[in-house]
Amino acid sequence: MKRIVSLILLSLVLLSAFNSVAFYPCFADEWIVEVISVETGVIEFGRWVQKHYFRKGETVSFKVTVINRASVSKDAKITVTVYDCTDQPIGYNDEEVTLPPETTYTFYIPIDIPNWAVTGEAVACVNALQVIEGIPLCPPYSPETSINLTIYACTSKTVIGKGYTTDVDVPVTNVYAAELILFDLLVYYDDYKKVCGIIGEVDDIVLEVGESNSFMFIWNTVGVPKGTYYIYVWIYFDYPELEDKLIENATVTVTISGDVNGDFQVDVRDLYLIILHFGCQEGSRCYAANCDINGDSKIDMKDASILMSHFGKKVQ
Repeated sequence: MKRIVSLILLSLVLLSAFNSVAFYPCFADEWIVEVISVETGVIEFGRWVQKHYFRKGETVSFKVTVINRASVSKDAKITVTVYDCTDQPIGYNDEEVTLPPETTYTFYIPIDIPNWAVTGEAVACVNALQVIEGIPLCPPYSPETSINLTIYACTSKTVIGKGYTTDVDVPVTNVYAAELILFDLLVYYDDYKKVCGIIGEVDDIVLEVGESNSFMFIWNTVGVPKGTYYIYVWIYFDYPELEDKLIENATVTVTISGDVNGDFQVDVRDLYLIILHFGCQEGSRCYAANCDINGDSKIDMKDASILMSHFGKKVQ
């Protein structure tokens, strides 16, 4: 009886040790199947171009290179999961493939960045999983690989109180030529009626092939009439063979301070939104930029006071 109990205890110890250690199929010091590189980019004009900045709603193309070192073919599922800066999953995609023996294979796996993702530094986790029939969640061939990317929105706000400011973020990547390009950048607002103005401009920008740069503009709405405006970002090339291009646009409502839902009046619906997001700071999932009326990166009593000072007002 004691022998049986001892064998059971030994089995439990071995099982616990097995579960606490990750075992991967490998040769002496190399994994049999391994993700050896991951890059982020976009597919433009039929070719893949590396970039690191992606706006909400844009499709990221993950270039994943995998090697099969075995002398026989291996079935693998390549998975990509993207987490935003709050560690919340915002996208997933996978691809199953049979890897020929002793070969390197490259995949292009697309994932759409949702509009509700939190802006900031995101991370993509890439795995090469074994494919075992009848097992839905298979073990990985090798340790996980990760890569960082940046998620941004053209404007931090879609509704802004007259007299306050909002950021306009413009990352640019050279995806056009096989050589460096020279261009001018213009950001302006327009209501398609009679009001328009320049938010900012930069001349003589030079980017090498595949190079990226980011430009930040501040739109101050002092003197801007209340209404709905379209923000446009244009690139003007210094090359006749390249057409000028609209690379970004967004809609922003300039309204009464305290009107956070953009219906041109300050009422209980705006107060409800302030209460709903009260105490939230920029970078947290509950943060709503439109409720941060004074733009100090947090929603607090200062914002509630601004709302109450204009409560009941409407745009005539």
